[in-house]
Amino acid sequence: MRIAFRVDASLGSGLGHLQRCISLALALRKLGATPVFVIRKTDIEVGPQLASFGFQTFELPAAEFRRGSLDIDDPPLAAWAGTTWRADSKDTIDVLAKSPPDWLIVDHYSFDARWHATVARAMDLCVAAIDDLADRPLDVSLLIDQNIAESHWCKYRGLLSSRTTLLGGPRFALLGPSFRDSAKYEFHEQVRSIGVFMGGVDAANLSSRVVHACREDAGFAGAIEVVTTRFNPNKSSLREFATRWPETVITEDLPDLAGFFARHDLQIGAGGGASWERAAIGAPSLLLISADNQRVVVNALARLGAAVTADISDRVPADYLGASIANLIRDPVIRKDLGERARRLVDGLGAHRVALCLLNKQLEVRPARVDDTELMYEWRNDSRTRAVSLDPALLDHAKHFDWVKQTLSNPNRCLLVGQIGQLPVGVIRFDKLHADSAEISLYLNPDLYGLGLGSALLRAGERFFSGDNKNRTEFVATVLSGNSPSEKLFESCGYLFDRGRWHKSIAFPSGGEN
Repeated sequence: MRIAFRVDASLGSGLGHLQRCISLALALRKLGATPVFVIRKTDIEVGPQLASFGFQTFELPAAEFRRGSLDIDDPPLAAWAGTTWRADSKDTIDVLAKSPPDWLIVDHYSFDARWHATVARAMDLCVAAIDDLADRPLDVSLLIDQNIAESHWCKYRGLLSSRTTLLGGPRFALLGPSFRDSAKYEFHEQVRSIGVFMGGVDAANLSSRVVHACREDAGFAGAIEVVTTRFNPNKSSLREFATRWPETVITEDLPDLAGFFARHDLQIGAGGGASWERAAIGAPSLLLISADNQRVVVNALARLGAAVTADISDRVPADYLGASIANLIRDPVIRKDLGERARRLVDGLGAHRVALCLLNKQLEVRPARVDDTELMYEWRNDSRTRAVSLDPALLDHAKHFDWVKQTLSNPNRCLLVGQIGQLPVGVIRFDKLHADSAEISLYLNPDLYGLGLGSALLRAGERFFSGDNKNRTEFVATVLSGNSPSEKLFESCGYLFDRGRWHKSIAFPSGGEN
């Protein structure tokens, strides 16, 4: 599949939107998709960064933007686009028209339902949005909001269509692959060093303010590492500022922040996407709000005890930030608890999950093999799978291996593994009842619930089992009472409930679909 991203980066909007799109694009490419980017030329140059990942990029020209060209009903941040939504949608369609993508993923606060619908109709594609503001209507097939909300459906009430699939919460945090696999922070009672990251742009030069608070107000004499990028308009003054104190290091354009977040005993930074990166590493963090849209993230983490926040507005004394830093340095119990609570929120699989959701129609099945046995054992023995199984007992390892070997040689059983690209995602089994009927059982990797993979696995399994059989095939399935997700799964795939079981009768002409 070809998947396009429409995203910008600028001194005003920062680099976070681009970074989370890159993370998702990397996950999609690993599964066999081809990501491309559409960006508009702004006051910072990100083309080389995208080229370093090998992504094809279409750059739209810088626009002559006049604030008077905005409509009264345009989104609050419409000016970030540098042009009107009509002009931008036309430019996007023009550059993608020769090779339209299957999906267009939009991470841009300037565009609303009018932009989405115009592009979708022009190229007959599906549109997904990455958003967290809920401040405008969105006409999309898929919405990804990685922030915490009591109810994401309530948050977007009246702004989405009934056909939208919503992936909400830090389970879908769009982090790079290193945050899934790299070493986590190891707790130390003493704060040996402090890490500071205020975003890729830091136009307000909060990094300098934080270093001053650490040194002058908190009296911290240990090592401080400040991470920034070449796009920071204050980097020269920041370097000069840091020379006032020994053991203050400025690191520029660090390719991977996972190691940085893991090597310091206290992290101080801005809210936004980096908050989820720190959480995935388990880094004890003090978060500041550098933009209004970060307020929701920072306050939610503070309520959960997964971070501490400090007010940096003009309403508080100048030394308030330093006092907050000093309190954390003195209290190892709080720091340890912060890191542990944060890490429980984010497992680093968010981009992987979203990519699988986007590609769920690409799911195919193949006959299971002996070397799938360990994976099937792990998934089937997981407490989340057993909770919805007819037999919730733990499997015996040796007996499970024997069962798989016998099943693979049993002509009355068909054991299949569903996969997207080369990644296994679930298992489906057909037990023949008669020549033209079978009983179905299936389960997914329990880390991948809620992505539409269950129905894709069921349909792919039906096609494989029926093959070129022109006669009707009867399928039946038994669902544990109270397992509403499985009931909805079978109902959505055309099964009818009768006498305690789910039934479906289908025929697959040669090469046909159900």
